[in-house]
Amino acid sequence: MIASFCKLANQTVTNAALTFASKTFVSIEALTPKSFESEVASALNIFIQQTPVTFLHRLKFIRDTFRSNQLQNMFMTTWNIAFTTAAERYMVATIPRSYNNDTCSCAASLSPTCWRPLNLVLGDGTITLPGLVGGCLPVDGLRQSTLECFFDSTCLSMVGTLLNSSMVPSLLKSLAVTRFPHLTTKLGTMIDELFVEEWINASNFSAYYQACSPHLCQLTYDENNNVAYMITTLLGFYGGLTVCLRFIILRSLLVFKKLRYLWQRHHGQTTIAPHRN
Repeated sequence: MIASFCKLANQTVTNAALTFASKTFVSIEALTPKSFESEVASALNIFIQQTPVTFLHRLKFIRDTFRSNQLQNMFMTTWNIAFTTAAERYMVATIPRSYNNDTCSCAASLSPTCWRPLNLVLGDGTITLPGLVGGCLPVDGLRQSTLECFFDSTCLSMVGTLLNSSMVPSLLKSLAVTRFPHLTTKLGTMIDELFVEEWINASNFSAYYQACSPHLCQLTYDENNNVAYMITTLLGFYGGLTVCLRFIILRSLLVFKKLRYLWQRHHGQTTIAPHRN
């Protein structure tokens, strides 16, 4: 069952990564390396949060199907099968199992909190398998279990005896660095995290800039004007305005005289000057 969850988680991550990689990154302008890394990190964070949610929705659907239909599983952890007497016409009865010292019945609720340690009966004694838990559904017990037994050769031998199989699971080797300590981390936590130790971002700014390199770069520099600059500007403006006004006024007077002369000539007005001997 653990191998099935690992395979399913691997397929989920692979498919989600392919979908994420097929998306196009669009920006209205070329980003700086810092802005680019920030945008990619934000998109990647959303991807990391949404991928396990999709995975868990599928698992919840399967579990709710078993709960709603009260289906029996091959390990018979939900119902006990009992045969009635002749008075009851030898009907086959299903009796719900109880867990947590008979305080939690599988008939009332398929709660993941309904569980108990797995025990192995050997002769007149009972041995508790460390880290292994049983529940109303096998997946519920698995989620409450840890990998402690899989790092213990003695425990694995007892598991082979419990399953009446000559095939004993291989002993796992402890990783030097892991965020899932095998003695304390429940398998449910690993499943919820898709068994991922670390998400690594390998974004390439050079490839992004090569595809989105601008044809024109424009730099705007804002600077506050000081007093000396303002005085110089005003003096320059005053000098330029004086020259312009002088030119405009002189030209205007010449034009005015020309127009006046033409007007007087048009109306037959002649100026008579006195003759001097």
